[in-house]
Order: sequence, then C-alpha cells, then structure tokens
Amino acid sequence: MDPIRAYIIDGTLPMDPKEADKVKKRSNWFILYEGILHKRSFARPLLCCVTPEEGRKILEDAMTLVRTCDKSQKFAPIERAPPPQ
Repeated sequence: MDPIRAYIIDGTLPMDPKEADKVKKRSNWFILYEGILHKRSFARPLLCCVTPEEGRKILEDAMTLVRTCDKSQKFAPIERAPPPQ
C-alpha cells in the first residue's frame, strides 16, 4: 500500500514502468481520508487499509473475543468426531 499512498499524496511513482502503470490503475480504488488510506468497495463504502501486522492483531483480537463470548460457544457447531490421539 505504500506506493499507492505515495502516489495519492504527492504523485511519486515507482521507477519500474510496469509497476508505475499498475499503481496508477489501482490508485483509482483508493482515497486518503483524514490521513488514513481507505479502499472504495463496489457499493462505495470506505474500507480501512491496514498493514499485515495490524491485520494479524485484529484477527487475534477477534479470535479472543469469539473464544470468550458465551453465545458463540453456546451455539457453536458440536464436534462429533473423536479427538486425535
């Protein structure tokens, strides 16, 4: 996302012509809103772009929430297979 962010902010492109063309085409789907890079989806709501590290943290937090939430544990599918030995 860094090349797209740089192109949107100040118009700098990568040195490779193929990569520069790719960044130009993909940048139409992105917008910088309040300093945060967002991607427009097909229905046009803005989706916040995160780094891979932030994405992993978000997934870990979601998994922790699911494991501790009583309702998700109560209505989760029941495993009927015997545990591996």
